[in-house]
Amino acid sequence: MNGLVSNAVWTGVGLAAILKECGVEPEAREVVFLGMDSEQEKKWEAGNVAYPSPHGRSLFVQDALLPENLLAFAMNGAPLPAEHGFPLRLILPGWYGVANVKWLTRIEVIDRRYEGRHMARNYQSLRAVKSPEETLWLDTSISRNNLKSVIARVTRNVTRSRAGGPFEYNISGAAWGGPARISRVEVQVDTGPWRPATIGQRSADSAWLLWSFDWKDATPGRHTLVCRAANARGEIQPTPAELREKLIGNREDNSQWPRVLTIEPPA
Repeated sequence: MNGLVSNAVWTGVGLAAILKECGVEPEAREVVFLGMDSEQEKKWEAGNVAYPSPHGRSLFVQDALLPENLLAFAMNGAPLPAEHGFPLRLILPGWYGVANVKWLTRIEVIDRRYEGRHMARNYQSLRAVKSPEETLWLDTSISRNNLKSVIARVTRNVTRSRAGGPFEYNISGAAWGGPARISRVEVQVDTGPWRPATIGQRSADSAWLLWSFDWKDATPGRHTLVCRAANARGEIQPTPAELREKLIGNREDNSQWPRVLTIEPPA
């Protein structure tokens, strides 16, 4: 993935401290972060002509003032590399990467909604708001990571697998979520019980983590493997059916992702 998926140690200054020093007026609604890269907007009244505008992302003032937000100028103890946003980058722990604006050049505090191309059209999902009488679907901004885990690799332990079975395999993958700490990851084989996986090295609660599960009773044939994560709030990664009850769209799809594996009998 060329560094698109990774954990890092960020060094910088607190965003909240900068905003408070500048002074945020009571009527402020959003904080807009503008990068050096541009996006194409269409000016309809000028004959549908496209023109460049700075790439932008906005946050509600309340979210921008959270103490963990950072204006980063260094990564892993070294000056911020160009591909990661030199000279300055917004870091929002627990938020999707699209919110971490690179090559940051300007911060504006405004009293209305920011309607840049991505915020108005692309960084959006339909969420359900339910009441006893009806369900309303609201167009809302993509913000914090949804709790998710995936199976990345299934490998056979040749030294421990016995001729004629059962075989032993190692199932491994990653898990991540929003601001709540991941408490456990579980694995299900076919329609069997959920069994606990082993979580590897941890860092910050909002960082990715790796997990593994020793599948010691594998038999020849076709199997369906699925994992799920749970966090300290008691939330559990949903099934696809559960997800569609509250979210429409694929950009924030954090549902359980089954993988199918066929084990050939020994020759």
